[in-house]
Amino acid sequence: RKTQGNTSQIIGDSFVAGICSGGICTILTHPFDIIKTRRQLSQKTKGSKTRGVMRTALDIARAEGVVSLYTGLSARLVKTPPSCAIMISAYEGTKKLFSQAQMAV
Repeated sequence: RKTQGNTSQIIGDSFVAGICSGGICTILTHPFDIIKTRRQLSQKTKGSKTRGVMRTALDIARAEGVVSLYTGLSARLVKTPPSCAIMISAYEGTKKLFSQAQMAV
């Protein structure tokens, strides 16, 4: 069976896919991290009542604006997409190398 694409092309394509998927994932999940952190901090305060995820999100949006749910996003965008790109391209490149080695046997 002939394999399609060389290893460096697969690694490059995987790197770009990892950057894109990591960025999208970070943007979509960041508000939930903000909500989680706020809930954890409120549980440490004596006498504070635990609120649900939606209630916490609404409270943050009303008090500080919806934009506050994305506080700190730039720091996560510097870290997460490159990490995903490295992980996915390393996996795909290694998989390609092993499949080529197996065909040579």
